[in-house]
Order: sequence, then structure tokens, then C-alpha cells
Amino acid sequence: MTLYKSLGDSLAIKWHVRNASAIVVGPACQSYIDHHLNVSLNEEPIYTVISSIPCERLWPWLGMEINSQTHHYGPYADWINKSFSPLYTGYTKLEAFVNDAYAKGQVDKDKALQIYAKSMEAEAAFFNSIQA
Repeated sequence: MTLYKSLGDSLAIKWHVRNASAIVVGPACQSYIDHHLNVSLNEEPIYTVISSIPCERLWPWLGMEINSQTHHYGPYADWINKSFSPLYTGYTKLEAFVNDAYAKGQVDKDKALQIYAKSMEAEAAFFNSIQA
């Protein structure tokens, strides 16, 4: 837990956030957080990996769609360039890990699909909750 606190504190400094506790997430974001927390606390660890794959796949796809590499984002440029890189394929390692676990009988296909679909729905609900 100390590691995560340290990481959060360093990001707040890097991104010039003075009062992180003042940031309030909306209902769609909280629902997404609750979904991941529920999977992490109540399912086998492999299902936490499964619940993360839609997010890991989404960001590079978004980067490709918005052509993120051709814009400058000020102090967020480093984060944008890493998170939205269309070249990012880290999710393939997660997918290979899950496929291997499935081949070994460690993943229930129906449960995995349900968790994966809920993660996708939560991503969509979160993005649709943003007022432009």
C-alpha cells in the first residue's frame, strides 16, 4: 500500500495537483472502479487480469483514432504519448497469460466473458459520461 501511496504522491507532484482529495469521480467512473475492486477482492487473480484487458486495448486504439502522436499536450505529453501510443501492445502479454490459464483449465469461459463484457460496458459508460 505504501508503494501505491508513494506513486500517487509522485504523480500529484509531477502533474501539479495540489489537492487530490478535491477530485470527485462521477457515478460512471465510480461504477467502473467498483467493478475492478469487486473482481480483485472476490475472484481468482486471473479474473483481475481479464477485467483489465479492455482498458489496455482501448488506450492504444484511442491514440490511433485521434492521431495522438501528432499533437503536443503540454505537461501531459509524456503521459499521452505513453498511454495513447498506437504502437503499445502490452495487452497481448495479458491475453497470452489468460489464454494459457484457460488452456490449463484455470479460467471459466462464461465467467471470463461476463467480467470482460462488464469491463467493456464500464469503459463505454465512463466515456459517455463526459460532458463535452
